[in-house]
Amino acid sequence: MSVSSQIAALEAAIEAGVKSITENGRTVTYHSLDEMLKAVGNLKAQQAASSGGQGFRFVPLAHGDAK
Repeated sequence: MSVSSQIAALEAAIEAGVKSITENGRTVTYHSLDEMLKAVGNLKAQQAASSGGQGFRFVPLAHGDAK
């Protein structure tokens, strides 16, 4: 199963309000919507990393009295 199809299956399940996904004879049941959303985020980061994208972007934050 490709990462794209996993993302699509998860997003479809979230939209339908179900917590189980079956693809290629394999069923995965998630405990919560939050767990499903985290899985989608992880898969999208994995997809971005494998396609040459950065996946994550670090933004420096100012601490203390930044002038």
